[in-house]
This record gives sequence, structure tokens and C-alpha cells, in this order.
Amino acid sequence: MKLMNQKDEIEKLILDITEFLETPPMPGVKGTLVDAEGFPRADIDLFEVRKMRNKLACLQTDHCTVMKQIEEGLLSVHDDYKKNNINIEGEELKTQSNFEKMSVSSANPDNLIKQNLEVRIPFAWISDVINDSPAQQAGLKMGDAIYKFGDVDHSNHENLNAIVELVKKSLNNPIQVKVLRKNLFGGSEEKEIQFVPHEWGGRGYLGCALKLNPI
Repeated sequence: MKLMNQKDEIEKLILDITEFLETPPMPGVKGTLVDAEGFPRADIDLFEVRKMRNKLACLQTDHCTVMKQIEEGLLSVHDDYKKNNINIEGEELKTQSNFEKMSVSSANPDNLIKQNLEVRIPFAWISDVINDSPAQQAGLKMGDAIYKFGDVDHSNHENLNAIVELVKKSLNNPIQVKVLRKNLFGGSEEKEIQFVPHEWGGRGYLGCALKLNPI
């Protein structure tokens, strides 16, 4: 669908700009542009930083608009799905709608909404994975860019403290982790990993080092 392509393009641009702004010595998405003495920082291109931040804000607005349009369309699919799955004497009578002809009828609309409205903006990067740790056992790898860790994402990670608290509360229980992993062709692939925090021979329950900046 055209809107989905627009969403993916916007998310890629958001990711690229975020990585640019978060890579040292850049100040990040919201970091200060002055030094300790209050003077404009001389080690960065202030004009470029402001330009990228402004572009990021515009892209985030565009993303919200597109997501709203997608949600409205998927809710229409959901309503149409329910109207056209009529139960007659215990048997389902399925009819095709215009939306179903657009190759979306095979998917459960509820799942479709959840999957397509997910924002893939990394907020933590794995800089090291310890051998025989819970992280290694789960399949996490150095360089993975985490955009979802249970219910933690870019909007609520609290400088990664939210991950620490979630891990403590989830001992011996699986946590769904979603990452972007670089492939051999220079692009990124989405990976879903079941991570189970537990005691092991090392410190903590995670067994990997996380950074706020891309590695």
C-alpha cells in the first residue's frame, strides 16, 4: 500500500537523522549546543545540527499524519471484515469486500493494525555480548539496534533505566525484544527475539552492554 511505503520511507529517514545526531561528538536529538562556559560549541556544525533537528521534527509530524491515515484505513478494514463474516446457522459465510481484494483479507485486522502501526526507532545499541549470558542464549548480537524491549521503546526508556526495571521484574519470564540487525548488503533486517532474564555465572541478568549511541 502507498501509505505503508510512505511510512517506511519516513521511518528510515528518522532513523538516519537520529543516528547522525546521536553519533559523537554530535549533541543528540535534544542535547545542548553550547559548551560548559555558555559559548556555542566549536566542535560541531551548529547550522547542520539545527537543520537536521528541524527536519526530524517535520518528519515526526509527517509520520503522525501517515500513521493516523493508516489507522483509519485499517479500522475500515476491520469494520468491513466484521460485516462480511456473517454467521448463518453456525457456519461462516465469507464474502469479499473491496479491501479484501487488495490482498489484506487473509490477515486478522486486529493483528494487522498492531503490526503496521509499530514505529521502528532504535533507542539502544548492543556494544558487547558476553559468552554464555542470557543475551547470547537468546540470540542478541553486538551491533543490534533495539527499538522495542517488552513495552519499552524510544519514547519511555528513561535513559535505559526502564529496561533495567523490566528485566528485574521479569526474571525467568520471556521478554519480546525487537531489533534492527545489519545484513551483508548494507541494509537492516528486523529480528524478533525471545529474551529470558535469569541468573547465570556473570553479573546481572542481561549479559550484554547497551549504549544510547549507535556503535
